[in-house]
Amino acid sequence: MNPPFTVFGVVPALRRFGYAVVVLGRRPEEDRLLDLGAFKTEACARKLRVREMDDVSRRARELQVWLTKLITEHSPPLICAKSLSIPRSASAAAKVARAWGVLDAMASFESISLLQSTPQEIKKAVCKVVTASKYDVRNALLSRFDANKWLDLPDDVAEHGFDALGAIVACENTAYMQILRSQVGGSRGR
Repeated sequence: MNPPFTVFGVVPALRRFGYAVVVLGRRPEEDRLLDLGAFKTEACARKLRVREMDDVSRRARELQVWLTKLITEHSPPLICAKSLSIPRSASAAAKVARAWGVLDAMASFESISLLQSTPQEIKKAVCKVVTASKYDVRNALLSRFDANKWLDLPDDVAEHGFDALGAIVACENTAYMQILRSQVGGSRGR
């Protein structure tokens, strides 16, 4: 008998890469939240007198090292992501794209499936309405996962972490998630 699967929820970005780590149960109400937060990288191009995009490359490498450690520790078969949203600013868009590139490459290299959910799909899955506020989503997730130990996180970290957790909830009805649940406690073919 194999242990349950661990899945990740993520919100890819260089400044605050939101994440949640959940152990799947046979049913969604049996899921257990292991960790939640945001991995931060700081820009320092001006301080180091390097080009901004060279500094972005450094930050992407920091993200890759951290993500490698997280994947090595938990071996997830699935990553559920808040879908790619391109900011209007070219500089911000390049940074988001770089974070997504790291995530896509890591998932491909490690043979991890990657599913995406829009913000509206996350709100609908968590709160049953697409007009839910970020606080409504957070409160619903706090209640469902008994996540009170994460209440003391700074707002910017909590927001990204709870969005990542919401991405997992939004993927619950996918065929892939249902297949994983059916194998919890059974044989694991990965």
